[in-house]
Amino acid sequence: MNEPEHHAISLRVAAIRQRHWVIALVAAVAGSAAFALPAREAPLTAQLFLFACGLGVAGWQLWLGRQIGRGLSALRAGRTVVWVYALHASINGAHVASGVILGLDAGERFELPLAFGVDPKDTIAAIARAHPRATIGFDAATEARFHADPRSLLRPA
Repeated sequence: MNEPEHHAISLRVAAIRQRHWVIALVAAVAGSAAFALPAREAPLTAQLFLFACGLGVAGWQLWLGRQIGRGLSALRAGRTVVWVYALHASINGAHVASGVILGLDAGERFELPLAFGVDPKDTIAAIARAHPRATIGFDAATEARFHADPRSLLRPA
């Protein structure tokens, strides 16, 4: 993938990755602040619980941020992308998130979450230009082929 295309994709996911780091920092600070509560208002067990919750949320957000970075690194490192599809998440019919899933020839999948309002089609088109042999789109048969042999999804040159 050339540098301008990688940069364009990086910009699309940068806001999401930054948000994960900010949430992790806020959760860690909030969890640590639990020890500032007076003992009569919050016994030690409650303080420890709040601290553990803060660390748990911080750890989860750091893990998600790292996963995003791994997907971008796979694109930059020139690994073979065999499958690309859009991810649309909704709750009770309301759109809550979207992203692009990358399937690599080693059988790994990475999600590139996109900022709210960013159309995944643009990101998929940029990845498809860099990886023209990759299969585009999701269906159950393609997923089964990916699990059986990821390289089978490469289209003829």
